Amino acid sequence: MAKPDFWQRSQDEISRITQERAVYKDIIDQWQRLRSRAEDAGILARMAREEKDESTLEDVEKDVNDLEKELEGDTFLIISILNTVTIPYSRWITTSLTMSMRFHT
Repeated sequence: MAKPDFWQRSQDEISRITQERAVYKDIIDQWQRLRSRAEDAGILARMAREEKDESTLEDVEKDVNDLEKELEGDTFLIISILNTVTIPYSRWITTSLTMSMRFHT
């Protein structure tokens, strides 16, 4: 989109590329939120273990379980999205995500 000739493409192609970009931006944002939540849970768990705070550890375990469920659902959503758009490497990304899910289940 930053290339000068981008806007000289057909309106349909510009629309398609813009929509794909929005989808991928949403996916990246969603993964970043999940990663941040996982990192926060890890920090909180370490602190709770150091302080022998069983109540906080139970809360962290619940949060991690919720995060895992959300991650599983999001992974299938992302795979579905990647299967509907045409970008280089989308098939590779889909395969990698699917294999990753097999190792975590």
